[in-house]
Amino acid sequence: MPSQSAKVIRWSGGTINRIDKTGKYSAYIRIDGIRHRARTVTLVEAKAWLEQTASGEALSGRPLTRVQMADARRALEMLPLGMTLSNLAEQFTRARGRVQTVTGIKLSEALERFLEDRRISVAVNTLDLYRNTVRRLIASIEDIPVAACTRLHIIDLVKPMEATTRNNYIRNLGIFFSWCLSNELTQDNPALSVPKAKASEPPKGVLSVEEGRALLTSAHSHDAELVPYFALGMFAGIRPAETQRITARNIGAEYITLDGAITKTADHRTVKIRPNLRAWIEASPPWAPPESRNVLVKRVQAVVKTAGIEWKHDCLRHSFASYAYELTKNAAAVAADMGHHGTDIFFRHYRALSHPGDGEKWFAIEPESIFS
Repeated sequence: MPSQSAKVIRWSGGTINRIDKTGKYSAYIRIDGIRHRARTVTLVEAKAWLEQTASGEALSGRPLTRVQMADARRALEMLPLGMTLSNLAEQFTRARGRVQTVTGIKLSEALERFLEDRRISVAVNTLDLYRNTVRRLIASIEDIPVAACTRLHIIDLVKPMEATTRNNYIRNLGIFFSWCLSNELTQDNPALSVPKAKASEPPKGVLSVEEGRALLTSAHSHDAELVPYFALGMFAGIRPAETQRITARNIGAEYITLDGAITKTADHRTVKIRPNLRAWIEASPPWAPPESRNVLVKRVQAVVKTAGIEWKHDCLRHSFASYAYELTKNAAAVAADMGHHGTDIFFRHYRALSHPGDGEKWFAIEPESIFS
């Protein structure tokens, strides 16, 4: 009899390997040139599977082997009172049949179910990202059943994309297929095995103190209604998309209140209003978001052009993060203001080097300091 502790065990014409990472067992046997594999929790189950597969005794009606009897006793001990192995086998067969039935659901229908299920807990712009990603996949491979989608389909889709876009698509598809898996629309998540690209961190756009002054000066002179938009990003780290959903009622005496309908992550957060931000809010018309994003973009571009500065992606939020951290040296507090859970994302994506003392200068930018 082979040792129970051996890493590779020969049994009933097959082999059993212990998987070190999980502690489970992998059984393998070749019959008539066809390979058969199974993964089990215990060694007894692996031996029973090999015996059953090799001899077909479970179907022939012949007496069970010693290992199969031991496995059956263990299964019976685990069952609730009154439940038999036959009952359990019937329930498993019916459940497996249901999974096989729903696997015919196509990607488009699964997408609508997924979006409806996430509508309450996920921000609108994030839902749009999921919708566009899955629709791009459908356009690439046609509207096939969810269970028929493989990693190769996803690889073909993302292959021509640049690194950051590729990784975003893989992440979004992973979230979608994870939901499909949990709802028994498929039996695996094909996105998990798609390799991500090694993307270098893009340079973070941080405005200098002089550029910040020039931007607010331009806004005050040419489009005063946009002053709160720039100030909320520069001195509170509010995301541009969040600022488009904020109204005057969200701006209190001491805090800006952002609920799940406003934030990117659908989480609730509050941001303390610093003295210079309060001064800009009081010196400007009440903030009222433009009717459309396109209108806002055009107005922002006009202000930036007049200011004569180089506009950098998400520079208002990046500037806040950099200067707030330089001023306070408190990464946890700055990350909380920005809506992050912990400091990992803050250090990986938003912190940038700034000269000592620039944090104090940044948060000293007030209307009086510019127009006096």
